[in-house]
Amino acid sequence: MLKLTEKEKEKLKRLARSSDYRLAKRAQIILLRAEGKSYNEIGSELGIHYNTAKRWIKRFEQDGIKGLYDQPRPGRPRVFSEEIDQKILELISQRPIDYGIDAEKWSVSLIRTYLIEHRIVENISIGRIYSFLRKKNIRLR
Repeated sequence: MLKLTEKEKEKLKRLARSSDYRLAKRAQIILLRAEGKSYNEIGSELGIHYNTAKRWIKRFEQDGIKGLYDQPRPGRPRVFSEEIDQKILELISQRPIDYGIDAEKWSVSLIRTYLIEHRIVENISIGRIYSFLRKKNIRLR
């Protein structure tokens, strides 16, 4: 069983109602453990594996409530913002001619040229655009 202060209980109850689904789930795990529930019971009640419950309880015991928040992840940070992705989607939703380009359809190289010439990005690779379009299940014809 986990012992919580009144202050921790109140904070966890607020977090359990958070719009951040993962954080809310983690707070629920801690609250259920404080009620004396086993890892298996918590897992069954929340639809998670008992090892997940165990991991978050351990993090809570080590770091308190701040341990329930996501930690920075390794790897290269995102280079292009979602605004750039939105601009690409906006571009391909119209015909090139609507942007004053003498072409019937968009191509990846045409998108790249437009983004650079209009200073939307300083530089972008064709591979990055292909990758984005593939992730969105978009095929240029």
